[in-house]
Amino acid sequence: MRQRPLERWGKGRTEALRTRHTLVVRSLRFAAVVVVALAAASPVAAKGLEATFEPARASVGENVVLRFGDTQLYVAPFRIYLVAVENAQEWRKQSDPSFIALGVHGKAGSVGLPSRFKFVVPDVPPGEYYAAVWFKGYESGRWHNALTYPLLRVEREESATFLIPLTSVAAAFVLLGLVRLWWKRRVRVADSGPGTTRVA
Repeated sequence: MRQRPLERWGKGRTEALRTRHTLVVRSLRFAAVVVVALAAASPVAAKGLEATFEPARASVGENVVLRFGDTQLYVAPFRIYLVAVENAQEWRKQSDPSFIALGVHGKAGSVGLPSRFKFVVPDVPPGEYYAAVWFKGYESGRWHNALTYPLLRVEREESATFLIPLTSVAAAFVLLGLVRLWWKRRVRVADSGPGTTRVA
């Protein structure tokens, strides 16, 4: 059955609208990807990065988690370092000798990163340390400082300090017991010697 001109025109218009809608949706998706990529490439975006240490106090060898806020505007990976607070105003590059590498976070090339980065506190002197987080710009290919400064207080390991006095006290008690036992035996021997009168 042949379609009337009006029906053919209506059908063609519907297909054209569908095609246009599909192109608009694709364009919006592409624009969203571009916006994310450009935002990740801009150092300004890094000012929104939030991070905290959990716990904020730890000793050398203990496990600590660096928890991030929204990372959807960043392209992985992150390079994460510790830097002493007193050196925070001096470093400019990742090659700075005051940087203490903690590791690399996230799968390279992926947009957005896991919210938790777990590490072991390295062998550093007690004190206060910032986390230095660096990310690579999507288009520039350059590394940028994420400008986030969560504070970690590294404390002196106290367990070994208390172990020595406790060991000394225990040894003193053992020695005192041995001396007391020796003294009792000596008194008994002296009481049972010649010339000792026993009362029945």
